[in-house]
This record gives sequence, C-alpha cells and structure tokens, in this order.
Amino acid sequence: MPAVAAEATFRNDKRTYAYGAHAAEVAVDPSTGAVDVLDYVAVEDVGRIINPLTLHGQALGAIVQGLGGALFEELVHDSEGQLLGGNFADYLMPTATDVPAITAVVLESKPSPINPLGAKGAGEGGIVPVGGVIANGRRGGAGNTRRRAARPAAIAAKGVADDRGALGFQLGGVCVTLCA
Repeated sequence: MPAVAAEATFRNDKRTYAYGAHAAEVAVDPSTGAVDVLDYVAVEDVGRIINPLTLHGQALGAIVQGLGGALFEELVHDSEGQLLGGNFADYLMPTATDVPAITAVVLESKPSPINPLGAKGAGEGGIVPVGGVIANGRRGGAGNTRRRAARPAAIAAKGVADDRGALGFQLGGVCVTLCA
C-alpha cells in the first residue's frame, strides 16, 4: 500500500491588523503624583478567533504589558551612562496587585480576506494604544507632562489639582481625553 503524504506552504506579503478601541479611567493624586488606573476596557476585532482562551490571555497580557510601559518601566542611567536598573530587582514591572480591572472584548466581526484562516493579529492590538490611553487620562488629571512614563515625582512637582475620574481614550489612533 503506498504512503500518503502532503506538503504545502502559504506565503503572503500582505499584512493584516486587528483594530479596536481602548478606554481607561485614571485618577491622579496631586500630592504624591501617583497615577491610579481605576478601570480599563478594550474592544478588538481580531478576525477569526482560533483559540478563545489563548486569545483572551493575549489581550489581557498585552494590556498589562502596555500598562507596565506607561506607568512602571524606565531606563535609568548614571552620569557615566551606566544602566542602573539592569535587573528585575530594580526594573519595575506590573504585578498582579498593580493591575486594574480589565475588560477585554474580542470580536469576530470582519475576518481578514488575505489569509485562509481569516485571522488578524491579536497581541499587538492590545499593547499599542495603552500608552496613549494612559497619557490622555493623565493629561486630563495632571496637565500635559512631557515624559513618556507617568512618573509620580514629575506629576507631583507640577502642583496640579486632584482629578479623580479623568478618562483616556484611543480610537483608531486618535486620542481624546474626557474629564468627569
């Protein structure tokens, strides 16, 4: 009896991207400069969902990674240019207690037409907008700080008024801030 074998390759030079909207409620304490993310909501259209549990983990993990970049991570160097936070004891990353309530809604509204599965990227859609969302919420609560990360000392030094309930949104790459 002859053996049955098959081999195939799929190559596509076109790219597909997930799209969606993110929003966060942010509180800024003017006396300490602490930025507290009270709530975070993300909605992403990821094309066809292949594994719902894996996708949900990607969406939440991407948001947490984005929050780390926006609120915790910083590369600090001394006057000689030596990196001071080169290990995980000194380099802050979010832990489970630092993460706000996150609601991640994933949709299969529009499968991708350029691959056989109809899938789109999922993880990057969750991480990219987080910095803009937090910056807009922080700006609503603390004025325009020009640093990438929302460092408490920089915010407290500005002497801004308390604004609990500032909201940051990123919709399709356009950032808008609403203050309650």
